[in-house]
Amino acid sequence: MTFGKEGNYTCDVEYASGETKSMMTSLYLLSAGFDPTSPYFEHELSVEFSCVYNGLLNPTAVYWYEGSDNSGTAITDDNSAFTIVTGDYNTGSSSKSSVITFNNPDVTSSGDYTCEWDTDFMDPSATMTVAIRSLAIDSDSTYSLDGSISLTCTYAGVDEGTMEWYYGSTKLGVGDSIAIDDGTLDSNAQTFTLTIDDVNPEDNAGSYSCVLSFDDTDSLEATTTVVVRAASIIDNAGTELSSIIVSYGEIFS
Repeated sequence: MTFGKEGNYTCDVEYASGETKSMMTSLYLLSAGFDPTSPYFEHELSVEFSCVYNGLLNPTAVYWYEGSDNSGTAITDDNSAFTIVTGDYNTGSSSKSSVITFNNPDVTSSGDYTCEWDTDFMDPSATMTVAIRSLAIDSDSTYSLDGSISLTCTYAGVDEGTMEWYYGSTKLGVGDSIAIDDGTLDSNAQTFTLTIDDVNPEDNAGSYSCVLSFDDTDSLEATTTVVVRAASIIDNAGTELSSIIVSYGEIFS
């Protein structure tokens, strides 16, 4: 038998003798989930999400844990790393929410967090996976000073990702004039470097992006605009003496 919703259900049993007996049972569909849903990707060091309970029974309490179940470290009111605010039970929507805010989080705050609602019949729970990551490039604008381009993207996070470099929409790969160094993830930090030699304004100026992708579908991107300015030194006789790069209106030989 399939029941459509919560409530009281009555079953009437009629015996051969003609006697009829009624039996009643109550069905409670209790659940817990998150808003926003898991996984939670955070790139700005600001973490706040809600554990939402749904059911006809008003839960007496909610418990939070660090980890994927209630065997993890309990998050209590005296834990200064978190602030937890639990609202009242909404009889209209049969729901209740508990909001957890991370105070001064960093990448090491990444991991699983579990909420568990306490009722008289069962304790529905849910687990949120939090991933705190950031990616930054040298600056919004980059100037070539010596006929080459060197760009650095710095990642902070606990998980390794896959880095790809782009010039506009064109993916860059290692070649005669292009070198790529992915570095290593050490102490939750990693530096990625792109170097291009023999650049000129026509072929190499423009937008460059580093894109870091993860197995959990998250991705980070940082972009800079590269300016390449070429010039020549001409002597009094009009002879070109050497090629130089001009940056910020200054001349470098």
